[in-house]
Amino acid sequence: MKLIFFLLSALCILPFHVQGRAEPAGGVAAAAAISQAPTVWEALSDTFGSSYKEEGDSICYWNDWRDRDQRAEVEGTWDCRYSRPKKIIFGIVNGRWYCTKRKGTC
Repeated sequence: MKLIFFLLSALCILPFHVQGRAEPAGGVAAAAAISQAPTVWEALSDTFGSSYKEEGDSICYWNDWRDRDQRAEVEGTWDCRYSRPKKIIFGIVNGRWYCTKRKGTC
C-alpha cells in the first residue's frame, strides 16, 4: 500500500519538476496540469475507448480492416485507405487503426 501511494505521489509531482527544481504550487503549476489534462484524457479514451472513431475527415476502425474496406467502398474512397498503430499510454502499441477518408476529401 505504501509503495502504491509513493508511486502515485511521484507521478503527480514529476511533471512539475523543471531542470531539477520543483515549480511553486499554484498559478504556473496548476495551469500546466490543466493544460495537460486533455492529453491524458485523450490517451485514456484511446486506450479504453471504442473500436470505431471519426476524426476530422477520416473514419477509423480498430483491428478491423474489413469494415474499413467496406466503408471505403460505400464512400467511394478506395484509394484513400491507410492504417496506423494504435498507441496507448506510454506509447505502447495495441493493434492498428484502419482508416479511410470521407467522400469528397480524398
